Amino acid sequence: MNDTSKTLPTHNEKILIAQEIHDDYLLINNTVIVLLDKVQFFSDEEIVIEMKKIVPEFRSMNSRYVAFDLDVKL
Repeated sequence: MNDTSKTLPTHNEKILIAQEIHDDYLLINNTVIVLLDKVQFFSDEEIVIEMKKIVPEFRSMNSRYVAFDLDVKL
């Protein structure tokens, strides 16, 4: 599980039940198609921005792309 996972409690406080997130296949597929198009024709920065839209919880840490983290104010 990651930090944004939804969980349900059980009778044991140390055991949680994860709730699965069901994503829309067509939305994901279209987003990946857009990303693949950008890989061919756009700059690294534009590709990273698109990738961060797909996985918004990803953080670039100390890379040159940290400014593109979705929670960073530009």
